[in-house]
Amino acid sequence: MARKIQKKGKWTGVCSMGHLQSPIPLFKRLSYHIELPALKFCNFHELQNVKVENTGITIRCTFPNTCHCDRPKICGGGLVRNYTLNHIHFHWPGEHFLDGIRYDLEMHCVFYADRYGTFENALEHPYGITVMAILLLRSK
Repeated sequence: MARKIQKKGKWTGVCSMGHLQSPIPLFKRLSYHIELPALKFCNFHELQNVKVENTGITIRCTFPNTCHCDRPKICGGGLVRNYTLNHIHFHWPGEHFLDGIRYDLEMHCVFYADRYGTFENALEHPYGITVMAILLLRSK
């Protein structure tokens, strides 16, 4: 069940010093509708040998160093580059807020722009990384 947040907590750690960082409060009343081409998902049916690790703060799923061309990718949907999946991790409760509601679980699929070759290289560039967040609620 989602929980309404009465008071926004202070974000700490390295991200507190950055710009465009989490958590992000999202509000439907401040959003607007735009038409975008479809977001395309490639090679997601091939996810095998996923390494699942409890890092102490999250569950992180990484993928074997297979051929770069076989890794899951996204493109389209308004993205100006092609992106390769680097890892998936989870936040519980969710990290972001939608209309003041913090969801029970949030899954982040973290991608890097193909043009930079590796996740580490992509970190050094604007738009080098993109994250798809999926907000989830516990069923009643």
